[in-house]
Amino acid sequence: MQYRAGNNFRGVRVRSTEGTTFWVTADSLADYVLHPVFLRFFAVVIFIFALLDHRPDFNAFDGWGMALLWSAVAATALLWIALCSPVIAAMLKRRLIVQVYTPVILIPMAVFAEIVIQLVTTYAGGAAWQAPSDMLQYVARDVIVVLLVDLLHANYVVHAHPLAQTGKPDTLSPVPTPLPDPPRPAARLPEPEATPPAEPVQDMRATDTVPEIVMVRIGPAVMPLASILVVRTEDHYLGVTSRSGKALHRAKMADVAELHSGLFGMQINRSVWIAYSAVKEVIEAESRQIIVQLVTGDEERVSKPRVLAFRQAYAKYRAGHVAAG
Repeated sequence: MQYRAGNNFRGVRVRSTEGTTFWVTADSLADYVLHPVFLRFFAVVIFIFALLDHRPDFNAFDGWGMALLWSAVAATALLWIALCSPVIAAMLKRRLIVQVYTPVILIPMAVFAEIVIQLVTTYAGGAAWQAPSDMLQYVARDVIVVLLVDLLHANYVVHAHPLAQTGKPDTLSPVPTPLPDPPRPAARLPEPEATPPAEPVQDMRATDTVPEIVMVRIGPAVMPLASILVVRTEDHYLGVTSRSGKALHRAKMADVAELHSGLFGMQINRSVWIAYSAVKEVIEAESRQIIVQLVTGDEERVSKPRVLAFRQAYAKYRAGHVAAG
């Protein structure tokens, strides 16, 4: 499983009730749930559930009362998922769990939703509080319905949701075309002693794209700087995306001096460093801002104070790359 630390769910494996597995690529569970694709599905589910759920206690409600009741249920479900997001992210970060199992989230949600229904019918509808045995029957029914809804979600919604993938992110959204490793400098043959040294070449654009191999240490890992595509700061960790995969290391961006040398990339905002070779497209945004589309499928915004520096550095890289080609 690949994931990033903090309240972040990119690459987190999720297993549904029936065992269907998919991977979330959102920054948080709340981002996934609040996406229009999921919200439309959620609204339809609430509407159907409201049509089918008929209880004697609901007779006291008119149209606005029913709307209030099911709005409270919907808000409870969304709030529960939002509260679960940082808790699950922390457990993933500490490796207490390796995947998210949806019934663990949905069953408590059904219980809390039933409690909210009882509160609304008691205090807004004037009904008596249900006995625990009666309430348990409703909870059991709600759990069954919620798990059936989970089956529909895994088999139909996931395929249409842009923040979900049915295959591992490393196999579906890495570099679209294989990126060759930067060519190493040609070995310099020894010259005869009688031969005077050659004059230095003034135009160094071609050699700018082929610097000497620089090894960088990030936490306990040592890797070539040229192999790194993206580095993201997540609390006290750095999420490193390289040509060989993804990894999470306990380190700080400021402590990795090689990242700030400008040889292969630059830090474009407070939390993201990108390699020039990882840039697929530069998109001009409003207010003279820049959005960088990466070959990994991600999009990152260049902070305003670094826009000019990025334009100059990336233009120099492109010029050297063209000259070398």
